[in-house]
Amino acid sequence: MPTSHYQSATYVANQSIGYLMRRSAMLMRHQVESVFSGHGLSFMQWASLLMIRDGLALTAAELSRQLDYDSGALTRLIDQLESRGLVRRERCEADRRQVYLKLTPIGLHSLEELMPLVVGVVNRSVEPLTDAELQTLISLLSRLVDHLDTLPESVKG
Repeated sequence: MPTSHYQSATYVANQSIGYLMRRSAMLMRHQVESVFSGHGLSFMQWASLLMIRDGLALTAAELSRQLDYDSGALTRLIDQLESRGLVRRERCEADRRQVYLKLTPIGLHSLEELMPLVVGVVNRSVEPLTDAELQTLISLLSRLVDHLDTLPESVKG
Protein backbone atom coordinates (compact mmCIF):
# COMPACT_ATOMS: atom_id res chain seq x y z
CA MET A 1 0.00 0.00 0.00
CA PRO A 2 1.46 3.38 -0.98
CA THR A 3 2.25 5.93 1.71
CA SER A 4 -0.44 8.56 2.24
CA HIS A 5 1.47 11.73 2.96
CA TYR A 6 -1.63 13.91 2.62
CA GLN A 7 -5.11 13.57 4.10
CA SER A 8 -8.26 15.02 2.55
CA ALA A 9 -9.40 16.56 5.83
CA THR A 10 -6.16 18.50 6.35
CA TYR A 11 -5.12 19.22 2.75
CA VAL A 12 -4.36 22.92 2.16
CA ALA A 13 -2.95 24.53 -0.96
CA ASN A 14 0.12 26.21 0.52
CA GLN A 15 1.33 22.87 1.94
CA SER A 16 0.75 20.96 -1.31
CA ILE A 17 3.87 19.81 -3.14
CA GLY A 18 2.19 20.64 -6.46
CA TYR A 19 1.34 24.18 -5.38
CA LEU A 20 4.81 24.81 -3.95
CA MET A 21 6.62 23.47 -7.02
CA ARG A 22 4.40 25.39 -9.44
CA ARG A 23 4.61 28.61 -7.41
CA SER A 24 8.40 28.42 -7.06
CA ALA A 25 8.78 27.61 -10.78
CA MET A 26 6.52 30.51 -11.72
CA LEU A 27 8.37 32.96 -9.48
CA MET A 28 11.77 31.81 -10.76
CA ARG A 29 10.56 32.04 -14.38
CA HIS A 30 9.41 35.64 -13.81
CA GLN A 31 12.82 36.48 -12.33
CA VAL A 32 14.66 34.86 -15.23
CA GLU A 33 12.39 36.41 -17.88
CA SER A 34 13.28 39.86 -16.57
CA VAL A 35 16.92 39.49 -17.73
CA PHE A 36 15.94 38.82 -21.34
CA SER A 37 14.59 42.26 -22.22
CA GLY A 38 16.92 43.95 -24.68
CA HIS A 39 18.83 40.75 -25.51
CA GLY A 40 16.98 39.72 -28.65
CA LEU A 41 15.74 36.39 -27.29
CA SER A 42 12.73 35.56 -25.19
CA PHE A 43 13.06 33.21 -22.25
CA MET A 44 11.08 30.54 -24.14
CA GLN A 45 13.39 30.83 -27.14
CA TRP A 46 16.43 30.57 -24.87
CA ALA A 47 14.92 27.61 -22.98
CA SER A 48 14.29 25.89 -26.32
CA LEU A 49 17.94 26.31 -27.28
CA LEU A 50 18.96 24.89 -23.90
CA MET A 51 16.71 21.83 -24.27
CA ILE A 52 18.14 21.15 -27.73
CA ARG A 53 21.74 21.66 -26.58
CA ASP A 54 21.31 19.33 -23.61
CA GLY A 55 19.64 16.62 -25.70
CA LEU A 56 16.40 16.81 -23.72
CA ALA A 57 14.45 17.60 -26.89
CA LEU A 58 15.63 16.56 -30.33
CA THR A 59 12.35 17.08 -32.19
CA ALA A 60 9.58 19.67 -32.11
CA ALA A 61 7.24 17.16 -30.42
CA GLU A 62 9.78 16.47 -27.67
CA LEU A 63 10.38 20.19 -27.21
CA SER A 64 6.64 20.79 -26.92
CA ARG A 65 6.39 18.10 -24.22
CA GLN A 66 9.48 19.28 -22.32
CA LEU A 67 8.33 22.89 -22.21
CA ASP A 68 4.60 22.10 -21.92
CA TYR A 69 4.06 24.45 -24.82
CA ASP A 70 1.29 24.39 -27.43
CA SER A 71 2.56 22.63 -30.57
CA GLY A 72 1.29 25.38 -32.91
CA ALA A 73 2.97 28.12 -30.88
CA LEU A 74 6.11 26.00 -30.66
CA THR A 75 6.20 25.59 -34.46
CA ARG A 76 6.13 29.39 -34.78
CA LEU A 77 8.89 29.67 -32.17
CA ILE A 78 11.07 27.15 -34.04
CA ASP A 79 10.36 28.97 -37.32
CA GLN A 80 11.60 32.19 -35.69
CA LEU A 81 14.73 30.50 -34.35
CA GLU A 82 15.41 28.94 -37.74
CA SER A 83 14.90 32.21 -39.64
CA ARG A 84 17.40 33.89 -37.31
CA GLY A 85 19.94 31.13 -37.93
CA LEU A 86 19.87 29.82 -34.35
CA VAL A 87 18.57 26.32 -35.13
CA ARG A 88 18.20 24.17 -38.20
CA ARG A 89 15.88 21.31 -39.02
CA GLU A 90 17.50 18.12 -40.30
CA ARG A 91 15.65 15.14 -41.74
CA CYS A 92 16.64 11.80 -40.31
CA GLU A 93 18.37 9.68 -42.97
CA ALA A 94 16.88 6.43 -41.59
CA ASP A 95 13.32 7.78 -41.34
CA ARG A 96 12.63 10.78 -43.56
CA ARG A 97 9.42 11.52 -41.59
CA GLN A 98 11.53 12.39 -38.54
CA VAL A 99 12.92 15.94 -38.33
CA TYR A 100 15.59 16.75 -35.78
CA LEU A 101 16.39 20.15 -34.32
CA LYS A 102 20.05 21.14 -34.23
CA LEU A 103 21.71 24.20 -32.74
CA THR A 104 23.80 26.26 -35.11
CA PRO A 105 27.05 27.85 -33.92
CA ILE A 106 25.16 31.17 -33.72
CA GLY A 107 22.45 29.49 -31.62
CA LEU A 108 25.03 28.01 -29.25
CA HIS A 109 26.74 31.40 -28.94
CA SER A 110 23.40 33.12 -28.19
CA LEU A 111 22.60 30.51 -25.55
CA GLU A 112 26.00 30.77 -23.89
CA GLU A 113 26.03 34.57 -24.04
CA LEU A 114 22.94 34.76 -21.80
CA MET A 115 23.94 31.84 -19.54
CA PRO A 116 25.72 34.01 -16.92
CA LEU A 117 22.61 36.20 -16.55
CA VAL A 118 20.33 33.18 -16.11
CA VAL A 119 22.71 31.44 -13.72
CA GLY A 120 22.94 34.65 -11.66
CA VAL A 121 19.17 34.80 -11.29
CA VAL A 122 18.94 31.11 -10.43
CA ASN A 123 21.69 31.49 -7.83
CA ARG A 124 19.87 34.45 -6.25
CA SER A 125 16.66 32.39 -6.25
CA VAL A 126 18.21 29.56 -4.25
CA GLU A 127 20.22 31.77 -1.86
CA PRO A 128 18.27 30.63 1.24
CA LEU A 129 19.48 27.05 0.67
CA THR A 130 22.86 25.64 1.64
CA ASP A 131 24.78 23.69 -1.02
CA ALA A 132 23.77 20.45 0.70
CA GLU A 133 20.11 21.48 0.85
CA LEU A 134 20.13 22.41 -2.83
CA GLN A 135 21.68 19.05 -3.78
CA THR A 136 19.07 17.29 -1.65
CA LEU A 137 16.26 19.26 -3.29
CA ILE A 138 17.61 18.45 -6.77
CA SER A 139 17.91 14.78 -5.85
CA LEU A 140 14.38 14.63 -4.42
CA LEU A 141 12.84 16.46 -7.38
CA SER A 142 14.73 14.20 -9.80
CA ARG A 143 13.33 11.14 -8.05
CA LEU A 144 9.84 12.63 -8.17
CA VAL A 145 10.14 13.43 -11.89
CA ASP A 146 11.44 9.93 -12.63
CA HIS A 147 8.51 8.43 -10.73
CA LEU A 148 5.93 10.67 -12.40
CA ASP A 149 7.38 9.80 -15.82
CA THR A 150 6.62 6.12 -15.15
CA LEU A 151 2.96 6.65 -14.29
CA PRO A 152 0.38 5.82 -16.98
CA GLU A 153 -1.19 8.83 -18.71
CA SER A 154 -4.55 8.27 -17.01
CA VAL A 155 -2.86 8.77 -13.64
CA LYS A 156 -0.73 11.71 -14.82
CA GLY A 157 -3.79 13.76 -15.55
